[in-house]
Amino acid sequence: MRLFYHESDPSMKPTVSRRTVLLGSTAATLLAVFPKQADARGSNDKEGTGDRGTILTRPILEFKLESTKLYKDPFWDVQLDALVRSPDGQEQRIPAFWSGGSEWRWRFSAHQSGIYRYQTIANDPGNQELHGVTGDFQIDEYSAGNPLWSQGTLQVSVNHRYLETTDGEPFLWLGDTWWMGLTDRLSWPNEFIQLTSDRRAKGFNVVQLVAGLYPDMDSFDPRGKNEAGFPWEANYQRINPSWWDLADQRIGYLVDSEIRPCIVGCWGYYLKKMGMKKMRAHWRTVIARWGASPVIWCLAGEGSMPWYLSNSRAEEQSALEKGWTDLARYVRQTDPFQRLITIHPSRSSRETIRDPAVLDMDMLQTGHGDYRSIPATLKQISNAVNQESVMPVK
Repeated sequence: MRLFYHESDPSMKPTVSRRTVLLGSTAATLLAVFPKQADARGSNDKEGTGDRGTILTRPILEFKLESTKLYKDPFWDVQLDALVRSPDGQEQRIPAFWSGGSEWRWRFSAHQSGIYRYQTIANDPGNQELHGVTGDFQIDEYSAGNPLWSQGTLQVSVNHRYLETTDGEPFLWLGDTWWMGLTDRLSWPNEFIQLTSDRRAKGFNVVQLVAGLYPDMDSFDPRGKNEAGFPWEANYQRINPSWWDLADQRIGYLVDSEIRPCIVGCWGYYLKKMGMKKMRAHWRTVIARWGASPVIWCLAGEGSMPWYLSNSRAEEQSALEKGWTDLARYVRQTDPFQRLITIHPSRSSRETIRDPAVLDMDMLQTGHGDYRSIPATLKQISNAVNQESVMPVK
C-alpha cells in the first residue's frame, strides 16, 4: 500500500516541502492525509513519482484507522495511541483522536530525518483493526522556508529567562488575542485570511485563541459556534468532530502564515462545569489534533476565576487552582511533543496554580487602562522577573 500526502487546501500555496513515505504491512486501512482529504488515494500523485508524495503546505503526517467493530459510544469507549520509535531509538506515545463514526486519526511531525516505526495501542486489544497495527515511514530533512518548522520548536533558554527556538534563536513574543477566532464571527476563509495577513504584515508572531469554550457566555451560546456548531454535543456528551475539522483549517492557516497558535483550552470556570474527566478528554483532543503543529498551550483563560454568578467564590477559586495544577500535569504527560505550557491569569500565572513548576512561562495580565496601566505594569513585570523560581515572563 502506498501513502500519499495531500494539500489541505489546493488553492493556497504557502511554503512547501516534500517527503518520502514508506509503509510496512498493516492490519487496517491506513492513509497519510491532511484534514478533509481522507479518501484521496493517490489522486494528487501528478508527477508519477511512485511513493513520493505531492507538494505539502506543512510537514505533518496524519494516519487514519477504521474499525468494522461498532461501539456504543466510540468517543468514550475507545482510547487509541501510536507508539512511535525514532531513528535514534527514542519513543513517543502519540494520542489519536476520534474523527467521527468508526474512524480514528493520529498526527506526527519531527525534525529528525530517517526511518520511524510505529505500533498502535488500543484499550480494546481484541480489535486488530485498531490495536497492534504496525508500519514505518521515512522523514526527510525539511527544506522549505517556513521558520516555524525550519528553526525548530520553542523552548525555554538555559538560564530560564527567555524563549528560544531549538536552533538557539531568541524568540520575542508579539501576540494578538482572538479569543473568538475559531467561531463563525470571524468567517472562514475570507475574514480569517484577511486578519491573518494584516497581523503577519505588522510583525505579529503569535495568535491566542480559545478552543471553543469561551469567556463571558455559557457553553452553547450561539455566539460561540462555528460553521459546524459547537465543539461538544449538548451536556458535554461527546465532542463534535465537525467543529474540530473546521478549526483545523484555521489553525493550519496560521501556521502556514508563520504565526504560532497559542491554544487556550477553555475559560477557567469550565473545569467546574464539565468536571475533570471531560476536561481531560477535551485537552486530549486538543493535543491529538494540534500537538504535531508548532503551537503553544495555554491551559485556560482566567484560570482561577470562578463563574461570574458564583455564590462561593473563595471555595471555587481554591478548587480551580488545584484542578488546573493537576490538569497541567496531565497535559505534560499526554503531549508527546512537549509544547510550552502556560495559563492565562487574573494577574500572574504563578498565582493561578498551586505549583509553578508545572508551567514553562509566567503570563501576566497587566490591566486594560492604556497608558494609565504603565506604572503598575512595570512594577508587576519587575516582581515577576525577580521571583526565586525563574521563568520567562510575558
